[in-house]
Amino acid sequence: MNPAMDDSIEIEPTPCAKDRGNDLPVLNEILHALNELLTHDRQTVIDIKSLPFGPVDEERLSIALGQGEVAATIHTLGESRVTETAYAGIWWVEHRNEQGAVIAKFIEVTYMPDILKAQHEDVIVARQKLKDALETIKLNGA
Repeated sequence: MNPAMDDSIEIEPTPCAKDRGNDLPVLNEILHALNELLTHDRQTVIDIKSLPFGPVDEERLSIALGQGEVAATIHTLGESRVTETAYAGIWWVEHRNEQGAVIAKFIEVTYMPDILKAQHEDVIVARQKLKDALETIKLNGA
């Protein structure tokens, strides 16, 4: 069977002091969120930093979700990273402060995370800048 077509996720239990067993419930929540996205066009954001997660939980969740083909880094008041998982519609979104510490970490179930979308006001400004640039080019005889 092609692993990309297999919708089951297997995780080996690795009990330890820093394993709180919350990776499986979050995977179930993600599956429910995918159903909501597909049937009702509802996006879901899961705040990983607010959950009682141990390092093992997060590692197992990361392994289960895998890595996709898309990654983006945004540099504004610290660095934000958006990474697609191996499952379409499931994204890791991580925000760091200017010192590099992780201040927020989410799983977003959506077609495209909002942080990657151009804001309406920014597009208005971009249109004017391009219009001005074209006028400058025309005036300079290019």
